[in-house]
Amino acid sequence: MFHIVRDRFTNSTDLHFKLVGFAEAEGLNGAIEKWTTMAEFLDANPEVILWDRGIFTCPLCAEHPGCGGCIIAEDTGQDGCNGTPYHNYCDNPTAVNAWAMAHYLEGLL
Repeated sequence: MFHIVRDRFTNSTDLHFKLVGFAEAEGLNGAIEKWTTMAEFLDANPEVILWDRGIFTCPLCAEHPGCGGCIIAEDTGQDGCNGTPYHNYCDNPTAVNAWAMAHYLEGLL
């Protein structure tokens, strides 16, 4: 299960949060849970910054180190979630971009 916690290691503001944990569901369903959790949190708290932590919280990355065999890499033909909304979220961590990643993943079901 994913949890959102205050990121106490940033020194800018107290509005920085991070995602920790892994989904109980594995693989694609776990990745969808991750992004849905993030999007719902940001919908309710649009003033905060929610850091993703990338490979440290992604069930697909845990199952497919280096992206080999990952459904996202197979879909895009690229590693590192390139060709997905992921990097838009990294550049601008908003609910809209988190929902975009969740919906992209749902389209892979």
